[in-house]
Amino acid sequence: MKKLFIEKSRVFSVAIKAWAILNNHYHLLFNLNSAETLSRFIGQINGASSNFFNKVDSTMKRKVWYKGKYWDTCIRSERDFWLRFNYIHHHPVKHGIIQNIDELGNYEFSSWNYYSKRYGKEWLLSAFEKYPVVDFTVRGIE
Repeated sequence: MKKLFIEKSRVFSVAIKAWAILNNHYHLLFNLNSAETLSRFIGQINGASSNFFNKVDSTMKRKVWYKGKYWDTCIRSERDFWLRFNYIHHHPVKHGIIQNIDELGNYEFSSWNYYSKRYGKEWLLSAFEKYPVVDFTVRGIE
């Protein structure tokens, strides 16, 4: 899916800032040039990834992602950006895929390793310290 995110971000001129993929959902933090792009961008990601997963599982026409179940929000401040950046990277811990933040380097399905290699683990951890993870879940919707 990482390659798919990159491909679709180029097609739609979307700048992905953070991402995490879990077994039944994913999170993206990105900049859009136009609000009209959002539903087409997500639709393309969902459609292409559904086709891929169905081929892998030999289960054609199975619904993988549920349209209308994505949650979007507009980032309104630098603090808001970093809180969501950290929330996305912390998601594998939240869902028990890994035990703690120290294991994020072992989780290959997020942008954590990109930032760790580019800026260092200490930089990422300082962002977590300055902007602690907040649960943005609204009544079970992620």
